Amino acid sequence: MALSADGTVLAYSEFDDWTFDDSGIGVYDLKSGESIGGFDTGDGFSRVGKIALSPNKRHLFWNTGYEIVVGDIITKKEIHAFQDSAGLITVIPDGQTLVCFSPEIAKMFDVETGQTISIITSPSEAEKFIATSSDGEIIISQLNNTIALWNLRSRQQISRLTITLRDLKTGKELRSFKALTKPFKALTLTPAKQTLITINSNDTITHWGIKTGKEINTFEWRLHPIEAISSDSSVMVTSGKNGIIIWDLSSGNKLHSLPKDEIHYLVISANNQTIAYIKPRGGYGGYFVKVWQAL
Repeated sequence: MALSADGTVLAYSEFDDWTFDDSGIGVYDLKSGESIGGFDTGDGFSRVGKIALSPNKRHLFWNTGYEIVVGDIITKKEIHAFQDSAGLITVIPDGQTLVCFSPEIAKMFDVETGQTISIITSPSEAEKFIATSSDGEIIISQLNNTIALWNLRSRQQISRLTITLRDLKTGKELRSFKALTKPFKALTLTPAKQTLITINSNDTITHWGIKTGKEINTFEWRLHPIEAISSDSSVMVTSGKNGIIIWDLSSGNKLHSLPKDEIHYLVISANNQTIAYIKPRGGYGGYFVKVWQAL
């Protein structure tokens, strides 16, 4: 499932209860509720994984386990199919470049031509790629409790052992996080690269200031499974016995709460005004998509 940056367009994989296969990807205008496009993916062999929308809402990207497909929402035609099994997709803000990565390999593609711009592989079997910056220029790998930052275009390592951010044009080091010694299982960079967030192995969250290199806050959310963090890392959504809770990551304060629900997958729009999630339909089979506005 994917939301456009302004929260007006939703794309999600539609599951066929009779064939137990993905029957297609639907694209909907959330203001009108009307379908504005879609793609038939029910070939009986592939399953739709990660879905992404281009910033201008013209292109849709999805992976099938063995290829990554680019579709034109307006013409409802597939433009390219990259033979690749990468599981996660990042669309660079210019809408012309696609970054795809799995734990072992990361690739950068030109959306219009389908040409590969860059490929980088993990330096060892034990080291895994875990995240990219929102502009797709930096990819981050993890080995035990250490991190390395890589320039995806040049395929050069920027830093290792400590988290170091550099200006890609000048090569100047912006900040090293020498205090980052807690084991963690996920990491997020904000689009403006002003904040760094780690989800620690004990399910707490640490919020770091890039300019200071110091810890801003550590939040105890062990009883609230984390469903999503917004693209600007200012908002987090958790779920649990007390319902769905929306948090301000800077202060740790609760912003809103929604009724308790069973969530299979949840996304937040880039403007933080819309969340959508997939939930089971119950005894009838299949799934519902719920959309909530005005966070």
